[in-house]
Amino acid sequence: MGILTAGKAFTHLIKIYHEEQHQLITHGIYSYIRHPWYRGFLIWSVGTQIMLCNPISTIAFAAVVWCFFAKRYLMKNTF
Repeated sequence: MGILTAGKAFTHLIKIYHEEQHQLITHGIYSYIRHPWYRGFLIWSVGTQIMLCNPISTIAFAAVVWCFFAKRYLMKNTF
């Protein structure tokens, strides 16, 4: 949904600076979740470990993914 909503504004490339024609998408899924891909990956990665019935790995995956995206989010918002 995030890719479809963002349309031409979506890219897989990580950018540090905004392009002149860039516009922040605030409708659709983005009106509820600022980073739908981050949340989706967190749910998927932890969900796979829950399905494997591995509580230690579930906690480890959740912690690692949470820290990774928290760091990315904080770095992204400092520019």
